[in-house]
Amino acid sequence: MNIEEAVDDISFSVCSGEVFGLLGPNGAGKTTTLKSILGLVVPDGGMVSIQGFDALKDPKNDRRNVGFLPERVALYQNLTALQNLELFAQVKGVSLKSCEQLIEQVGLAD
Repeated sequence: MNIEEAVDDISFSVCSGEVFGLLGPNGAGKTTTLKSILGLVVPDGGMVSIQGFDALKDPKNDRRNVGFLPERVALYQNLTALQNLELFAQVKGVSLKSCEQLIEQVGLAD
């Protein structure tokens, strides 16, 4: 069985505060790269480090330092906008204090 590589020989750096995007056709390895960075899949080789932390040894730290905007955002229809925001804030390890204010700022309080 011939297994194709999803990502081969990729290297890039992103500075603190910089916005970085991965663009490419379907099947180019964008999602696999992000999943590797976030520790959701284990690469066969190479390394990933974020702010000096090894992504393979400490994937929880990665999730606090990387933002990911997928093509299709999955919101829970049975939750309010505030509840969805609070859920994702908890997953990300972010304080819930500003959630209500943010919801009001974007006009979703009602």
